[in-house]
Amino acid sequence: MVAGSYSKACVSAHALARLWNASNDTHKLVPKLIPHQVSHIDVLEGNGGVGTVLQFNFGQDLKHLSHVKNRIEAIDDENHVMKFRVLEGKDIGTLLKSCVFEVKMEETRQGGTKTTVKMDYDTVGDTPLSKEHAESMVDGVLGQTMAIEAHLHANPTAYA
Repeated sequence: MVAGSYSKACVSAHALARLWNASNDTHKLVPKLIPHQVSHIDVLEGNGGVGTVLQFNFGQDLKHLSHVKNRIEAIDDENHVMKFRVLEGKDIGTLLKSCVFEVKMEETRQGGTKTTVKMDYDTVGDTPLSKEHAESMVDGVLGQTMAIEAHLHANPTAYA
């Protein structure tokens, strides 16, 4: 087993509170915004808070994958941090023993938002994930935030 970590950030011009609130509706927004990647999201357990289990069902652009199940492990509205664990799908059980994502949003000096996605993982074998593989996984999560950002840009009154 090899423990590893990978993180990546992006900056948005949208205010922190607005992007955070919209991101808390990921399960509603993402299938509407990028249906070719995520066709629908099912809430399997919970009400959106800690302990909620979500199944992301993938669309035509991700035909090699069917779904991923995630459990929300922490939501910190004050510090704008959410953590979720991948329970099933993608590489769980084959390449990865465990995988936890942390999404952290911080206000920039210009009044926008810096979103950092960090993935911590343990591999099944003795080989770490390649940088490209880890980056691809983090980009999948960051891409959802970027889709929400584009939605906010196109809809200035949404989540205002």
